[in-house]
Amino acid sequence: MMFLNRYSLVAIGVLLAYPCLAAESQWVQTGATGRLVYVPDAEGDRIMEFSNVGYRGRGTELIPNNVPTIITVSPVAGDDTATIQAAINLVSAMPLGPNGFRGAVLLEAGDYDIATKLTINTSGVVLRGVGRESNETVLHARGTTQRSLIEVGGSGSQSLTGSTRNMIDKVVPVGSRSFRVDSTSGFTVGDTVRVTRPTPSNWISELGMDMIPPRSDGGTVNQWTSSTLKLYFDRVITRIEGDRVFVDAPLPQSFDQTYGGGTIRRYTWTNRIENVGIENLRGDSDFTSPTDENHAWEFVSIDDAQNVWVRNTLSKHFGDSSVVANPGAKWVTVDNAISETPISVVTGERRYTFDLSGELGLVTNSVANEGRHDFVNNSTQPGGPNVFHNSVAHTALDETGPHQRWATGTLFDNITIEGDQINARNRGNFGSGHGWAGANMVVWNSTADSFIVQNPPTSQNWLVGSKGTIINDTTFGPQPPGYYDQSGPSASPVTAGGKTSLYEAQMDDSRDIREYHAQGTGDWTDATSWDQRVAPEDAYKVSLRDYLIGDIDNYVFDGSGSVDNAFIDPSWQTDIMNSSALPITGFDNLTGNQNVAFTIQHTLDAGEKVVHGFVALGLKQGGGGLVNTDFIRLFDTDPAHKFNFSDLGWDSQINQSNTFVGVLDLGSYLDELQSGAVNVQVNDDTGVDWAIYTIAAATPLNDAASTSVFIDGGASIQVDAAVGPIGELYLGGTSPGTLALTSGGAVNVAHDFTQTTIGTLAVELAGNSFGSLSVLGTATVSGILNVSLDGLFTPVAGNEFEILSATSVSGEFQQANLPALAFGLVWDLAYNPTDITLAALFAADFNADGTVDNQDLTDWQTNYGMQSAKHADGDADGDGDVDGVDFLVWQRQFGNSSLTSTLATNIPEPHSCQLLAFLAILALFAYRPSNV
Repeated sequence: MMFLNRYSLVAIGVLLAYPCLAAESQWVQTGATGRLVYVPDAEGDRIMEFSNVGYRGRGTELIPNNVPTIITVSPVAGDDTATIQAAINLVSAMPLGPNGFRGAVLLEAGDYDIATKLTINTSGVVLRGVGRESNETVLHARGTTQRSLIEVGGSGSQSLTGSTRNMIDKVVPVGSRSFRVDSTSGFTVGDTVRVTRPTPSNWISELGMDMIPPRSDGGTVNQWTSSTLKLYFDRVITRIEGDRVFVDAPLPQSFDQTYGGGTIRRYTWTNRIENVGIENLRGDSDFTSPTDENHAWEFVSIDDAQNVWVRNTLSKHFGDSSVVANPGAKWVTVDNAISETPISVVTGERRYTFDLSGELGLVTNSVANEGRHDFVNNSTQPGGPNVFHNSVAHTALDETGPHQRWATGTLFDNITIEGDQINARNRGNFGSGHGWAGANMVVWNSTADSFIVQNPPTSQNWLVGSKGTIINDTTFGPQPPGYYDQSGPSASPVTAGGKTSLYEAQMDDSRDIREYHAQGTGDWTDATSWDQRVAPEDAYKVSLRDYLIGDIDNYVFDGSGSVDNAFIDPSWQTDIMNSSALPITGFDNLTGNQNVAFTIQHTLDAGEKVVHGFVALGLKQGGGGLVNTDFIRLFDTDPAHKFNFSDLGWDSQINQSNTFVGVLDLGSYLDELQSGAVNVQVNDDTGVDWAIYTIAAATPLNDAASTSVFIDGGASIQVDAAVGPIGELYLGGTSPGTLALTSGGAVNVAHDFTQTTIGTLAVELAGNSFGSLSVLGTATVSGILNVSLDGLFTPVAGNEFEILSATSVSGEFQQANLPALAFGLVWDLAYNPTDITLAALFAADFNADGTVDNQDLTDWQTNYGMQSAKHADGDADGDGDVDGVDFLVWQRQFGNSSLTSTLATNIPEPHSCQLLAFLAILALFAYRPSNV
């Protein structure tokens, strides 16, 4: 096929602008939902979503801190290798627990001599020390052999099984999580699969890698061949829709039928180990001189293993690597690792400090010193995604970046290289013919002395928000420049999702929804009332799903039976015919004066919600007509869903020469995205080559009790029906929040409820129905209680409302705003050990037993004359003291009972003491007016 112009214009038309505090990249922007929108180039390639790297595909988040210690080891005299290895073997022989671990070996503080190496070759084992300082747990690599001090690895390799299935799309672009195959038979969700991208000779020739120039020193140069270059990607099937297969991580390579397309096949790997941790250790290699090479070479080496972490370590004096994840390693996290003073000759094949040569690896918060290739993909064809994040190299002696022979899909995010470069380039005859070192690399908000970032034929590399000199290197002839975006000597960081780290923003986007923050004023069940754009009905797993409609082929129409003649919903077709005299066509038609129309179809499972969406289209001017009056219409014929190119700013960018990529953020139209179908119409003189529709789908996890709901930030949320259970509820925080429970509203909380001093609980009462909170844990109250009455409801004595129930209740409302009652009634707000109740009482029912009787008179008499009194003290009129007026109220209400709803008519004569008190009170009335 003809390659599209990689320097075609791209733009994003945001239907609802999202406020940002700093410049954003043209390639990744923040949508209306706060989630990220990815802008493809003319071939559909885009910056990948990198979040599925590291341990369990979640970076550092899921690394356990509670793997129990099974055996503790102390240093012995002489060599400690056998003692530590015996402890590792002991734990390795134990059964796996339900969490996937057997246990940990703890090395106490001290110096341990290791004459050979330590090996972990069984799943579920953790080797930990007490710390990495020189006075904590120190492993000394003794001897004169090059080796790894700690070796983590299983054995064997992928064993392919089942049939090979072929991709049928003309092109599957970079960053795709889905692709169509000729058959999905034999595949199920959860299958581990190998996705293979062939490396035929025509592709190698296109790259120029069959004509790598000779070295000036006469050294060996190996030309690339199909037999020596293999592109394999290890994935898990997450979903199947028709002939479309979805995988757990995006593909870091395009798959083009011109170069053999791609295949997918199931595999098993019986002896690959997992759940292994190395932590809180210091490693130090013996050496005899600054250039000594007869000593330990790597501190930690990982191969044939997945879900491994190395954290809080320090390595010193090793010749090659602090940590190397070899090609058989997957889902490795290296966190907070330091490398100091490597010892070797400063030349090739040495000092690759942090080497991610496997797949889906992460190095974060780490420091290198005096390395050559400090953050590197070193093996041939390491498949991404891989991520280097928030790390620094001091006194770097050579470049950081992919090293040789087509590494794919690594993110260098907030990486600082002091003294050298970050590169993604054609390395030509360097080494033995490294050639194009990497493709689809992203250098994001990083700092280096300089950058050489070039676009290989058939692919690209991105340099975004990075500070340093950009070098146009011509060592191997002129090379296409990379995609440079806001980078150079005076560059400032860009943001995505409000963060300067792309990886962190992507982690936020992909994280399970378990925490909800209310926003604005709205209803609990309304998705727009919550920051996650889904109501807190459950916990949800979030997954990005992409759908390629049409094909990427530079407007080549493949016939009426092809994907170019895309499906259009019949009713949508009728709507267009009724509203436009122009004919309807499909993809790849550039004749002009027409409507390109289609319907995007996808599946949503039961309970799933679309919480984010956007669509990208490859567009070109057709028929010589002007596009200033063209428009795109979505969903239906509602005028609000028609977007003029002139309003989007597209009219000045679409032309007849290059593909323009327009992106529409659909985050403000989530209601229209819930049906699983999106109608599209592109009107008049614009042809469409392809469309990519991307959604973030939230899948319920049936784990509502794990959620946390926050009502703060000035938000006010109303509840009209029973909702929940939710896990925890927080009302008010650093800013006010209001929870309004109407008479039909009830919130069920599985754990705790906390109301702060700036939280407001509003409850409506309506007789037998009233707003309420049911808390299975502890309820802590403060702040304000507002109570209102349904317009048709008038409380009477004896009405009682349990507005909150809990296992235990602590605190009191600082302010209670209660509605007026009929004359002679008062509210009793009672804080009990397990609930808070609100009851309407007769004013003289001081003990709240439902009856005005002699006991109430006794209460009044006991507290007569009290100031700052409460109702229970005998204050019937609510004026804050206990006086004769309160007695008169008691006298008038004596015998009234909310228990029998009868009114007694006989007023008893007080006994002698009471009579004397009563006469004294009457004497006071000559001086005090009554307010009853």
